Amino acid sequence: MDLEYMDKYDPKKVEPKWQKFWEEHPELFSAKEDSKGKKE
Repeated sequence: MDLEYMDKYDPKKVEPKWQKFWEEHPELFSAKEDSKGKKE
């Protein structure tokens, strides 16, 4: 892992952006129903 990057990572700045994105695009992060497939 790049420790230099971790020093620059500011979760208070970055995380709200992604939380908003996920709330606006829930279809991108949901499982697809596939009841036709064989269960093993």
